[in-house]
Amino acid sequence: MHSYIHRIFVYHNYVKSNFEIDISNEDKEGFRNLILTGKNGSGKTTLLKAIHKELFRYKAGILPSNTYYNLLVGSTKNEVLKQMKKMVPSNPKVEIQFGKESDFINEDLLVIYIPTQRLNEFKAASREGKLDLKKALEDQSKKIGELKGVNIEIENAQELVSASESKLISRRLKAEEYENKLDVFKKSGDADSIIEITKDLQYERVKIAEVVNELDKRKVYLNEVLDSSSLQNPYISLSEHFLQYLVDIREKQAYAIADEETEEIAFYKDFFSRLEKLFRKLYEDSSLKLKHSFKQNKFYFEFADSIIADFNQIADGFKSVLVILAEILLQKEAFKVAKDMDDDPTGIVLIDELEAHLHLSIQEKILPVLTDFFPKLQFIVTTHSPQICASDENSYVYDISTDHLEKDYLGGISYDVLSKSHFGLSSEYSLHVTSLLNKAKGLMNKKEYSSAEREELLRLQEKLSNLSPELAYELILFNEKIKKNG
Repeated sequence: MHSYIHRIFVYHNYVKSNFEIDISNEDKEGFRNLILTGKNGSGKTTLLKAIHKELFRYKAGILPSNTYYNLLVGSTKNEVLKQMKKMVPSNPKVEIQFGKESDFINEDLLVIYIPTQRLNEFKAASREGKLDLKKALEDQSKKIGELKGVNIEIENAQELVSASESKLISRRLKAEEYENKLDVFKKSGDADSIIEITKDLQYERVKIAEVVNELDKRKVYLNEVLDSSSLQNPYISLSEHFLQYLVDIREKQAYAIADEETEEIAFYKDFFSRLEKLFRKLYEDSSLKLKHSFKQNKFYFEFADSIIADFNQIADGFKSVLVILAEILLQKEAFKVAKDMDDDPTGIVLIDELEAHLHLSIQEKILPVLTDFFPKLQFIVTTHSPQICASDENSYVYDISTDHLEKDYLGGISYDVLSKSHFGLSSEYSLHVTSLLNKAKGLMNKKEYSSAEREELLRLQEKLSNLSPELAYELILFNEKIKKNG
């Protein structure tokens, strides 16, 4: 079973409209991850939520009409975009095109959404209560059931809207054709043809008005159904149950050892070994140990210098990493239980502001570590971090602010250059230092200097020297030259 996104068409995210993000990987096997970046207010989070909402509709069996991609089959991209600009939904909306290899059937689509606010507490584990992952997702399953109950109504409404949209585009293209012919006949002075084409054009304009009215009514009805409370995508978090999950795994490992089940023993040993290696890398502590206290029935970390901390005592940056990992792992395992699967599923993980709470050194590790630990999952994340943008070789970076999709791996570019070229910083230094340097350069470019300007250059030299001798080096030499020349 495969389910990877190849293209996303964005109707609008409140800020921008009618643009496509193409992360297709047609010439190679597999898929690409997507890193969404852009200035504050560019609509990254809004776009991520719109993608999530559309994916959940697929999951619930509501297959969208995908007007944009369907129209591309018979028209050029410019023609379709011209018409799409006239059809802007009231709420943010996207269309999703999956890869040709996708063969999921509606609810078989694994979708994991992790919001920015994710420093939740981990619940204590219990020996008596085992974690029922299927039950943990019952609220989401209930919502999916409710959606299926109105699927027929939604599908009928979508078909009507889609039919009206296609009809409208056809009418507008026909009217545009008549307008072009009319221009030609006006230039040639063909009076009879002008009269005939004018009548045809007027007829098309009347029909366009009728279809617009029909489409508006059908859209109102469809939006009433889609925006009803029963269609809201519930965010279900499982990460709080991580301790119970680990305790249950440890208990299974103990039973496997007692029964001398060689394969099971190897599986559980490998699981805890991989988990510990992951934490050592992300927490930058090669001596870290993930330990289990049978007496206290809990897991905890033992850091360098024998510092001990449980999952709720670690720093926010560490906890954010732990929540992300736990959420993906438990959602994946719950999906496997619900679908009675042995192998890990493919799927899509959406993470808002991946760098939140993370130190720079962890930011450059987090995405590669996650993609390595979950190789079958496609990641779509938002970020402001150059470190994250340059961290993963299998990711494309899309800047919403500039509408630029970077397909080349950015790992070979320094963070200073990335900050300036992709994140809009005017300098690698602070605004205060940049102001001092610009003022110094402005004075140094002059041909003649007043006594006041010479004093200002000396003051700038002193200020920059106090910050860093390297910053003032060029100015020191310049002032020495002025002094020497009298």
